[in-house]
Amino acid sequence: MEGIEYSPIFKGLIAFFLSSFMPVTLLSFLLVRRTKKAVEFARVVDMLAIAEDVAEFARNRVAEQYAARDFRMPMLFAWLVAILGFVSLLFGADMVVEHEGKVNFLLTGISQADPDILQSMRVQNMAVMSLAFIGAFLWSTQCILHRLNAGDLAPSVYFNAGTRMILTPMISLMCAHLINGFEVLHGMQAGLPVIAFLVGWFPSRALIFLKEQFPLIFRSQRNADSLPLNMVEGVHTYDRARLNELGIVDAQNLANANFIELVVRTAFNPGQIIDWIGQASLYVYFKDDIVVLRKHQVRTAFDMLPVCRDAKLLAQLSADTGINALGFQLFCTKLTEDPVVEQLLSFQRHLCFSPATKLHDERLNIVETEFGGQQQISREIGHG
Repeated sequence: MEGIEYSPIFKGLIAFFLSSFMPVTLLSFLLVRRTKKAVEFARVVDMLAIAEDVAEFARNRVAEQYAARDFRMPMLFAWLVAILGFVSLLFGADMVVEHEGKVNFLLTGISQADPDILQSMRVQNMAVMSLAFIGAFLWSTQCILHRLNAGDLAPSVYFNAGTRMILTPMISLMCAHLINGFEVLHGMQAGLPVIAFLVGWFPSRALIFLKEQFPLIFRSQRNADSLPLNMVEGVHTYDRARLNELGIVDAQNLANANFIELVVRTAFNPGQIIDWIGQASLYVYFKDDIVVLRKHQVRTAFDMLPVCRDAKLLAQLSADTGINALGFQLFCTKLTEDPVVEQLLSFQRHLCFSPATKLHDERLNIVETEFGGQQQISREIGHG
């Protein structure tokens, strides 16, 4: 039984309909979520008791960051790329029939095989690129929806989505050429469609795979220690993507990030940002030892403050973790002399004693009674 043939007009309408996700989400943000963002930010400013001159600067940044005119080019770029991607997906089978069996530098590389093999490569690699596009598009839609719900749909989101939908098909195509070109990797050919789709979600891992196949070209060099953001608890995939947009690509950048800037330019909870900065500061100093510190209930730099004040606790922690006591002492000196720490603790106190939090004071008192000494440490951290 012959397959159903859909008209080009019908396929074109499908491509337009699916890609219209881009302008629809932008309209939703500009008409609804942008107003809510301004209201939410005003509440955060009041809650943190930010100085009026800084607050006014921050309000202006919010208005500038989400100006409608800044969205035009990024959204049109992402929309156009999405349309082209869906056209390639829906019309790909027809495209590869033209010039059947001939060399195409993109789809066949420099292979000089017979026409049947070349045509098979053309079909396979067109499918690989289309499925990688689908993976990139679906990842981008989830990212856009996540940012829309958070009220943080910046213009750069659309630029990043469009760029991702262009780059991932090319990366997946290079992986396909590599797998086809090396006999030892031929076992992966059957999984190429799945691999291509996953490349759309995890392009960085595909690049690592490509680099690993050519160790002589990409020889490892002595670099500074890698401090990935995924070592900071609570920073997930979409959070890392948002931080990367701000130039925060590792824990070192996060530890030195400007708290006010992050509050202004993102939709992250202020308390969450403080926690992340505290974790990053501890991780940058102790690196891999942070794992054992977490086992002893030391997650952030702020958790070290009560320990730094008590020589016995410091010695006990050093003995329990196996970390040199001198390293702890140097970190404590740095921690107590850092004015940013006091500023962050001040913001944390305002968050802890906001009107919403005061409603739960009775419950907190019960918890403090039950957990005694552990809560005493928490109170010391909160009061600096």
